Amino acid sequence: MRHDSETNMIFSIAFMSYSQDKNISDGIKTVARAKLLKNCTIQQNRNANLMINYLDLDKGEARKCYIPLLMFYNGVKLTF
Repeated sequence: MRHDSETNMIFSIAFMSYSQDKNISDGIKTVARAKLLKNCTIQQNRNANLMINYLDLDKGEARKCYIPLLMFYNGVKLTF
Protein backbone atom coordinates (compact mmCIF):
# COMPACT_ATOMS: atom_id res chain seq x y z
CA MET A 1 0.00 0.00 0.00
CA ARG A 2 2.66 2.48 1.03
CA HIS A 3 4.75 1.61 -2.06
CA ASP A 4 1.74 2.08 -4.35
CA SER A 5 0.98 5.49 -2.84
CA GLU A 6 4.61 6.63 -3.05
CA THR A 7 4.66 5.76 -6.75
CA ASN A 8 1.27 7.50 -7.29
CA MET A 9 -0.51 4.21 -7.90
CA ILE A 10 -4.12 3.98 -6.87
CA PHE A 11 -5.38 0.91 -5.01
CA SER A 12 -8.68 -0.55 -3.86
CA ILE A 13 -9.54 -1.86 -0.40
CA ALA A 14 -12.45 -3.53 1.33
CA PHE A 15 -12.79 -3.68 5.09
CA MET A 16 -15.28 -4.23 7.87
CA SER A 17 -16.35 -0.90 9.29
CA TYR A 18 -16.28 -0.28 13.03
CA SER A 19 -16.96 2.69 15.26
CA GLN A 20 -15.29 2.27 18.64
CA ASP A 21 -17.23 5.23 20.07
CA LYS A 22 -20.60 3.73 19.08
CA ASN A 23 -19.46 0.08 19.28
CA ILE A 24 -21.18 -0.73 15.97
CA SER A 25 -20.35 -1.77 12.42
CA ASP A 26 -22.03 -0.64 9.22
CA GLY A 27 -20.83 -3.76 7.44
CA ILE A 28 -18.28 -4.10 4.67
CA LYS A 29 -17.00 -0.90 3.07
CA THR A 30 -15.39 -0.89 -0.36
CA VAL A 31 -13.16 1.88 -1.67
CA ALA A 32 -12.48 1.53 -5.39
CA ARG A 33 -9.79 4.22 -5.67
CA ALA A 34 -7.63 5.15 -2.68
CA LYS A 35 -4.23 6.57 -1.75
CA LEU A 36 -2.59 6.41 1.67
CA LEU A 37 -2.20 9.50 3.80
CA LYS A 38 0.25 10.04 6.64
CA ASN A 39 -0.67 8.23 9.83
CA CYS A 40 -1.72 10.03 12.99
CA THR A 41 0.44 9.96 16.06
CA ILE A 42 -0.58 8.24 19.30
CA GLN A 43 -1.10 11.73 20.76
CA GLN A 44 -3.65 12.49 18.03
CA ASN A 45 -5.42 9.12 18.14
CA ARG A 46 -4.91 6.47 20.79
CA ASN A 47 -5.41 3.74 18.15
CA ALA A 48 -3.06 5.26 15.55
CA ASN A 49 -0.87 2.17 15.45
CA LEU A 50 -3.91 0.07 14.50
CA MET A 51 -5.21 2.32 11.73
CA ILE A 52 -4.45 3.53 8.25
CA ASN A 53 -5.47 6.92 6.93
CA TYR A 54 -6.44 7.05 3.28
CA LEU A 55 -7.93 9.39 0.72
CA ASP A 56 -11.06 8.10 -1.03
CA LEU A 57 -10.45 9.56 -4.48
CA ASP A 58 -14.04 9.04 -5.64
CA LYS A 59 -15.53 10.96 -2.70
CA GLY A 60 -12.60 13.31 -2.14
CA GLU A 61 -12.67 12.48 1.57
CA ALA A 62 -9.92 11.61 4.03
CA ARG A 63 -10.97 8.48 5.92
CA LYS A 64 -9.46 5.83 8.18
CA CYS A 65 -9.89 2.15 8.92
CA TYR A 66 -8.55 -0.42 11.35
CA ILE A 67 -5.74 -2.52 9.85
CA PRO A 68 -7.00 -5.80 11.42
CA LEU A 69 -10.36 -5.24 9.69
CA LEU A 70 -8.88 -5.00 6.17
CA MET A 71 -10.29 -7.82 4.07
CA PHE A 72 -9.14 -7.15 0.48
CA TYR A 73 -6.35 -5.15 -1.18
CA ASN A 74 -6.64 -4.74 -4.97
CA GLY A 75 -9.05 -7.66 -4.99
CA VAL A 76 -6.69 -10.00 -3.11
CA LYS A 77 -8.01 -11.46 0.14
CA LEU A 78 -5.80 -10.57 3.10
CA THR A 79 -5.00 -12.92 5.95
CA PHE A 80 -3.27 -11.94 9.16
